[in-house]
Amino acid sequence: STGMLLNHAINVRPDLKFVPYLDTEKKIADQWGRERLHSFYIQLFKSDMITLQTSDSLWKATGCDYYLVNRLKNGSNIKSFDNSERKKIEIEAELWDCSTNEPVWRQVVNGVCPDGKQTDAQFVKDALSRVLKEIPELLPAYDNKHW
Repeated sequence: STGMLLNHAINVRPDLKFVPYLDTEKKIADQWGRERLHSFYIQLFKSDMITLQTSDSLWKATGCDYYLVNRLKNGSNIKSFDNSERKKIEIEAELWDCSTNEPVWRQVVNGVCPDGKQTDAQFVKDALSRVLKEIPELLPAYDNKHW
């Protein structure tokens, strides 16, 4: 669930400030409407850099200093001929600076669960933990924005 993932993120990286995505969605939808929110998500999913970089007002509407985008690029269960099973995942993560409309950090995290016994939810949660651990610990700029 959303609350469980948020709590997990806070536990993994207590040095970062996390805002529930529903709060951010509400701010965008209240100011721009649900259709614009939907198109924003599509632009993020497709990495539509030009449109995203020219959406000043929309980034300001998030109410965040930075916006973490996680794209599940590949998630699969692989069953071999000997009936062994394994899971594979690829997550692409970007951290966007909401004041400059620019991605300031990008990472791809790959993972394999060789025995396939881990639940999908736990496997995704572990991959997201790796994403969070990869975010640099240094503050991004001199203006003391929340990282």
